[in-house]
Amino acid sequence: MATFAFSARDLQGRPVDGRRVAANEGDLRRILRSDGILLVRAKQVNVGAGAARVRRVKPAELILFTFNMVNVLDSGVPILSGLEDLVEETGDPGFRAVIQDVRDRLTAGETLTQAMSAHPRVFDRQYVNMVDAGEQSGQLPKVFERLLQQLEWREAFRRKLKDLTTYPTIILFALIGLVGLVIGFVFPRFAVVFERVNFELPWSTRFLISVSDFVTGNWLGILLGGALIWAGVWALFRIERVRFQADVAVLKIPVVGDLVEMLCFSQIAQAFGSFLDSGIGVPHALEMIAAMVPNRKIAAAVREARDSILGGSTISNAFRESGVFPRLVVRMVRMGEQSGQLVSSLAKASKIYDREIPLKTKAVMDLMNPILTVVMGGLLLFVVLSVMTPLYKMYQDIGTSY
Repeated sequence: MATFAFSARDLQGRPVDGRRVAANEGDLRRILRSDGILLVRAKQVNVGAGAARVRRVKPAELILFTFNMVNVLDSGVPILSGLEDLVEETGDPGFRAVIQDVRDRLTAGETLTQAMSAHPRVFDRQYVNMVDAGEQSGQLPKVFERLLQQLEWREAFRRKLKDLTTYPTIILFALIGLVGLVIGFVFPRFAVVFERVNFELPWSTRFLISVSDFVTGNWLGILLGGALIWAGVWALFRIERVRFQADVAVLKIPVVGDLVEMLCFSQIAQAFGSFLDSGIGVPHALEMIAAMVPNRKIAAAVREARDSILGGSTISNAFRESGVFPRLVVRMVRMGEQSGQLVSSLAKASKIYDREIPLKTKAVMDLMNPILTVVMGGLLLFVVLSVMTPLYKMYQDIGTSY
């Protein structure tokens, strides 16, 4: 299929310009004739060029698009007209090209699922699968509402992770900057003075002078060595087994591991409920969840549970036998299976996690903040004493001389 920009005339002789997807120009002519339009000229255009350049769409853009799709479907506006309005309202040029291409593909007879699946960088597999389930079940408005909830939850999830890492990252860079400033600029100037004194310098001062001399004399080698170490670590973490073991180790870290686990299982409960409510089968839903869970240890447990369910086990038993799913999730799933309200039970589990995660995040920050403060203060104290102790000794010697 190709996209053509065309000029045509309707039965009243009025000009009609637009774009359509067709196999070739003859196919385009037949499509337009069936709509009562006579083709004058056509030119194949690479609509995908603008869309293909889109590596990713900002979460806010995709959330807004999904929100507008909910309104379009709820209001009864034809989806083609709704997409045309969204093309005009979208500010991102790349995303605008994607929406226009989706509309053109719908006009050419493709389903919404087929049209969206042509842009995997914008509409991921979970998004497309839920749309597919909605088209097959005739519940497309409900599916887009679920998609909106899931995207908003995912964005809130991302913000929680960002909030968790922002302060430690700032402190880490501050420590690196402080060490670089002291070793590269401050101490070399004091070292010239200290080398002229006739008394033994404290060990801390001698240590910093040695480190400063080494860094200033070998800074290029240090940079190259650091780059090589970084490349080595990056290459090491490209090995799936290493990444798996790292994820296992993260879960064993006190407090932090508990928080990571809670974030993952909150994501699982929320996504599982959304997929089931959209008409996606349990095995397929768990397969998609395993692909989206960030921790590989938990993702492996989800796949094991899926295999157990395919083997005839109930969902709650499969979760329990994995040995990874917490009792809260297992209990809520069992209650949902027994009552026939699994989606509702999963939603309740997600809400419980959403209430507990901020408390756990605060506990992690309450643990990390004092540690980082002590490290920062200890480094400052070490530097100050290393400078001030010999200066004070020099001052005493000058006073004794006079």
